[in-house]
Amino acid sequence: MANHPVARIKIGGVSAAIFRNEGEEGAFHTATIERSYKDGDEWKTTNSFGTKNLAALSAVSQQATAKVLELDEDERDEAA
Repeated sequence: MANHPVARIKIGGVSAAIFRNEGEEGAFHTATIERSYKDGDEWKTTNSFGTKNLAALSAVSQQATAKVLELDEDERDEAA
């Protein structure tokens, strides 16, 4: 069974997917960040970022951090 993202954040072509994971100490969340681009008629993704993508990368990273912290806190509250 695939682990689907519980949240997504997107700014321009840069996006983060946030996943819920189970560990020995309970649930926790992680994020992956990628950039989408079009190669001819085909959409592709990469984890390489050029100068014009770095501001979006920074913003997506900050928002993903906040969302992961929020989700982890919700998990702790539910476990208590």
